[in-house]
Amino acid sequence: MKKILFGILLFAGILFFSNAQADQIDRYDVRIQVDNEGVLHVREIITYNFFDVPGHGIFRDIPYKYQRDSINYSIRISDVNVFGSTNEFETSKSGGILSIKIGDPNRTVTGIQTYTITYKVERAINYFNDHDELYWNAIGTNWDVPIYNAQVDVILPEGIKESDIRKSCLAGPSGSVIGCDALTTANSASYFAQAQLMPHEGFTVVVGWPVGIVKKPGLASVIVGFLRDNIGFLIPFLVLVIMLFVWNSYGRDPVSKLPVAAQYEPPEGLTPIEAGFLLDEKNQSQEITAEIIYLATLGFLKIERIPKKGWFGKDDFKLIKLKDEKDLPHAFDRNLLRTLFSMGPSEVLLSSLSKKYKLTRENFAPHTVSNAMVKAGYYDRDPLKIRTWYTGVAGALIFFLFYFFLEVVSLWGFIIPVIISLAIIWVIGYFMPKRTQKGADARQLVLGLKEYLSVAEKDRLDFHNDPQKDPKVFEKLLPYAIALGVSKQWAKKFEGLFDFHPSWFIDPTRSSFNPILFNSSISGFSSGFRTMVLEADKSAAGAGRSGFGGGGFSGGGFGGGGGGRW
Repeated sequence: MKKILFGILLFAGILFFSNAQADQIDRYDVRIQVDNEGVLHVREIITYNFFDVPGHGIFRDIPYKYQRDSINYSIRISDVNVFGSTNEFETSKSGGILSIKIGDPNRTVTGIQTYTITYKVERAINYFNDHDELYWNAIGTNWDVPIYNAQVDVILPEGIKESDIRKSCLAGPSGSVIGCDALTTANSASYFAQAQLMPHEGFTVVVGWPVGIVKKPGLASVIVGFLRDNIGFLIPFLVLVIMLFVWNSYGRDPVSKLPVAAQYEPPEGLTPIEAGFLLDEKNQSQEITAEIIYLATLGFLKIERIPKKGWFGKDDFKLIKLKDEKDLPHAFDRNLLRTLFSMGPSEVLLSSLSKKYKLTRENFAPHTVSNAMVKAGYYDRDPLKIRTWYTGVAGALIFFLFYFFLEVVSLWGFIIPVIISLAIIWVIGYFMPKRTQKGADARQLVLGLKEYLSVAEKDRLDFHNDPQKDPKVFEKLLPYAIALGVSKQWAKKFEGLFDFHPSWFIDPTRSSFNPILFNSSISGFSSGFRTMVLEADKSAAGAGRSGFGGGGFSGGGFGGGGGGRW
């Protein structure tokens, strides 16, 4: 008996809810009057049918924040008023949406209720070279109920010929390019109609008129509006001033009295990676590969080129260990050799390094290089740690600024200023590490070595102490030429001068030595090491676009939003 009673009640409940009428909007009238100053006077009359389900009223959400080419742009909505079934309402702003909540929380209503909303809008006109334009989402796509008998009237200032008015309308879900049911023009007014909109379908109108009828904002007004919408753009100027002051006070290198003159030997005690570090305080891929070749010239390993197979294959390289890393004087060289052969005691392929696990520059040349430079007296403090510290401070400042401005700017309005600020910090921060007098002098010597390695043959007559061109000179300075990015020029100086093949580089396809071809092979190794190992390591109106000429779509203009019951 209980089961039968439960079944009857369940059936009755299903029958009741299936026959319950959902809400709908019986009529939605929008009237937009454009004055000569470019201000919109908007009136919306919404006839909302609650049927038999009680509700307090409705809410109307209107977007006011948009983006033009990724820059924030806001329309100004003011003088909001509500009339009709009730004049009780409250407004709030959140996330770029103005919300108008209409109704009495202490009273419910049913049946048909009519709400009239009026408000003014500024900065909603798009100005083009050949026309001015209103691109307005009269009914937004965020209504959860069907809408019937939608009517939109756009009244332009007097004095515009009917033939000079361009008009278009679009209806349907966001992105729709289907026209509305009807549109007409009489004098300076345009009328648009749509018999029915399903839930989450919108109604967008586009009206254009000749330039000069509506006042265009001046440059000062545009700048003020931009800064008001994008207050975060003031941050980069502040960051620039602060960083320039800090660099001038703490980041300037002492002046070296040494001129940049040709040097025929590396500065005493500097390996290729250290020489490169003195110029830019970075461990770049070319400097790391130069250090590997440097270790090969010292007899710690061999490099064997394995020719590619097939048309689309790539050369591989085998590294063969000859000596133990404990014999190396520098910690970063020991770490480099140990890491290279961490997968095998004596031989390893570059391709296997990339396939086994991801290796980064930090694996090969971590802070041990910068630490060595500090210990040797070239820097007072670790350059990499200084840059990390400045970046951390900058990140903290950006976080607090973002938190402070969260309510007055959008997230994207902060992204571009933050990127600009970080770029300023990175550029100036790049020069923040300060060399000692010894470091400043050594940098001049490295620049002199680079000049000697890269100078053209015709200009070498000015070098009075230029060493003889022999294989030992070529081999000794090749790693430094690679680290300093001038290996091609260095190899060209020795082209056709001697027959020599380094014992530390095995190329099965060549019997005679050619410096240019040899450098090409070394470049192939460097490229392979870098790519295989180290590097394995919208609204159309808001965007300032026209709604004509195929560029329009439903929901693409200003305005819009939606609403619902509460």
